[in-house]
Amino acid sequence: MFFYAIKVKKLALFALLIMIMEKSMLTIRKETMQKMQKIREVEQSIPRLCQHLRQNYSDTQIAEWSDEELIKKVQQAVDDAHSFGLKSESDIYGFTRLELTQCPDFHQHPQVQILLKDPEAHPEMRMLWLAQKLPDNVWAEIS
Repeated sequence: MFFYAIKVKKLALFALLIMIMEKSMLTIRKETMQKMQKIREVEQSIPRLCQHLRQNYSDTQIAEWSDEELIKKVQQAVDDAHSFGLKSESDIYGFTRLELTQCPDFHQHPQVQILLKDPEAHPEMRMLWLAQKLPDNVWAEIS
């Protein structure tokens, strides 16, 4: 399955990076290793997210996309989610689901951007914050 091929490729690249670092005797700070781990976790979650979307949203435009198109769109949505500081898997899933199934480009609306970047929003619950604070008329605009 295509998800397995992607996972194998990503893990092989990660293993290669580790081998290069070991041979060149590089020292990596703890913060850098944590960032690398987070990237790896996100990369591993993309196939699960694609599978989730295929299984649960087959009545949307997702059904028309090839596996490659879906992966590309999910990766872009995940990147967009990260640009707003979304970190939790539930926030990233929620952002991606909304972007790909109901409200394409919702994150480009100025009020959405303000709320997603709001420092009062809990960093692990920004999508819930958005759902609670975004006025109904804006939801109507972006839907």
